[in-house]
Amino acid sequence: MLTAPVMLLTKLRGAFKFYEIDARKRTVRYRDTADGPWIEYQVTPEEEASARAWFEEQEESAREESADPP
Repeated sequence: MLTAPVMLLTKLRGAFKFYEIDARKRTVRYRDTADGPWIEYQVTPEEEASARAWFEEQEESAREESADPP
């Protein structure tokens, strides 16, 4: 959910080795080395709404598929 916006904002081309996630603050901190500076990304309300809508759509689609007889 966070990968695409982070990649666009930081020109990220690979994975970082260190992450900290604060779900309450909706924040992800990451860095490449143990002593390097943290880069912080906070999820916007628009991104959160978009992600929720996508997951709800996937859930509804899965319900419909499971209700259809084979």
